[in-house]
Amino acid sequence: MYRAGLKRARAAWCWKLGPLLLGFGAGLKRARAAQAEERRLHAESERIRKEEEKRRREEDSAKQREEEERQREEERIRRVEEQKAYEERMRQRDEAEREAIRAVKEQPGDPANDNIIAGAGQAEDLFLDQTLRPMRFDDFVGQERVKENLRIYIEAARRRKEPLDHILFSGPPGLGKTTLATIIAHEMGADLKETSGPLIKYAGDLAGLLSKLDEGNLLFIDEIHRISATVEEYLYSAMEDYHIDIMLDQGPSARSVRVSLPRFTLVGSTTREGLLSAPFRSRFGMIERLDYYPPEDLFHIALNSAKALGMRIEEGGARVIAKRSRGTPRLVNRFLRRLRDMAEVLADGVVTEKVAHEGLDRLGVDARGLSEMDRRILETILRHGGSAVGAKIISVTVGEKETTIEDVYEPYLIQLGYIERTPRGRVPTDKAIFEYGKEHSGDDRRGHEDEARREAEEQRRHWERRKAEEERNRREEEARREKAQWEEQARREAEEQRKRSEKDHHREAEQAPIKDERYYGSVLGLKGKVTPADVRRRYYELASQYHPDKVHLLGPKLRELAEIEMKAINEAYRHFKSKYNL
Repeated sequence: MYRAGLKRARAAWCWKLGPLLLGFGAGLKRARAAQAEERRLHAESERIRKEEEKRRREEDSAKQREEEERQREEERIRRVEEQKAYEERMRQRDEAEREAIRAVKEQPGDPANDNIIAGAGQAEDLFLDQTLRPMRFDDFVGQERVKENLRIYIEAARRRKEPLDHILFSGPPGLGKTTLATIIAHEMGADLKETSGPLIKYAGDLAGLLSKLDEGNLLFIDEIHRISATVEEYLYSAMEDYHIDIMLDQGPSARSVRVSLPRFTLVGSTTREGLLSAPFRSRFGMIERLDYYPPEDLFHIALNSAKALGMRIEEGGARVIAKRSRGTPRLVNRFLRRLRDMAEVLADGVVTEKVAHEGLDRLGVDARGLSEMDRRILETILRHGGSAVGAKIISVTVGEKETTIEDVYEPYLIQLGYIERTPRGRVPTDKAIFEYGKEHSGDDRRGHEDEARREAEEQRRHWERRKAEEERNRREEEARREKAQWEEQARREAEEQRKRSEKDHHREAEQAPIKDERYYGSVLGLKGKVTPADVRRRYYELASQYHPDKVHLLGPKLRELAEIEMKAINEAYRHFKSKYNL
């Protein structure tokens, strides 16, 4: 019965739960199908999104490539335009030089040129350089040390069949730096490319010059100290490794392109070597400085130049020109051209000694080679009574730039010994005071030579007294300074000694025992209660023990210890004596 009932109940439950189970299975299948559809739709949308992003990236890449191509094309066009502009500038400069040469050849010079020493006349100088410039070392007069060194360098380069190392010429203007560069190119059998530092403003200008050089060519840069710092850095790799790195494009797409160069020789010329940076100057293998020429060399230069110009000149006239040319060949050639005009008008075309004296006096150049500006500078310095005068004051007074005064006029005045350059300014020498001091006072020296000599002597003595007084004041000031330093040092040493003494005293006070009844009793060897009889007895025992008669046979250290002990015993006895009235 039980089993039959169980079967009936189970059947009833199956009959009731069957539809429910079937419905649950169908719902589960529908849910799974919906999830699968959702996953399919999500995958499809993700695929579409990725395709869209890929298409967008491709479009951005294409736009970026187009932008880069456009920028490269603009850069190429800009460089082409810069190269055309540079070539146009070079063409205009060459045309201007040719026009200047033709103008100089066709027109006579102006003998009344006020700025004969430092002044203009660039076209004239160019014509003279082209006409009078020697092409061999044998024809070059003066600078023997420099010529001998260059001969050795050139011969060594020829034997090795290598280009010459880079050369730097420094020195005042007009001494032949450009001429030496021309001679080097001629001796090496190489082409010479000439330019100037102020003309090379951009790296593209330098790249255009260097790319046109051939193996062994010489590149001459005049006034090389005026090259910009950016162009100078490009020259570093060009001089050392014979290549330059040019940056193309900008920003993330910027890249460097290395341009190889043939082995060339850079010849630099500067009148201010101190303005060159140390890294740039160190890259020149040969550095030669040109000095002023002696009058004998200038005499031969005057004769050679006169011969090249077809002039007739006497030796006396050539020596006058050499003496007044300030040690500069350029001034010799400039004076020759001026005197040629005067000789054709005043002396039948012959430059005699008289014509040279009269012509140079007309030009404002005295027997010492000083121009009007030189004398004005001396007068300005002498007007201050021998005290130092700054370059700015001189510049404002004479109306000339400071750089022109420092580069053109001052070197010759210092060389002649007329002025001295000090940290405080320019100071006249005794020679300047003696020769130009009277002229500065405004009196007429002609016919009053004795009076002028006496006044000049008085001025010299006054200057000597002033110098002696300044020297005495300087020595007194040094003595006062040394005394003050010695007193300060003694005061510091005394202060340090006092501080050390105080420290030692404090240290001894801290380390010293407390001198009380117990301390003095321990010195005498007494413990506990002390009586006057014990003190007197113990003192006599110790005094007899440490008496000098007992310890005189001991060594010095023991005698010293005995004396110290006896002092302590006497001190303890005096303490008890004053206490007990012993």
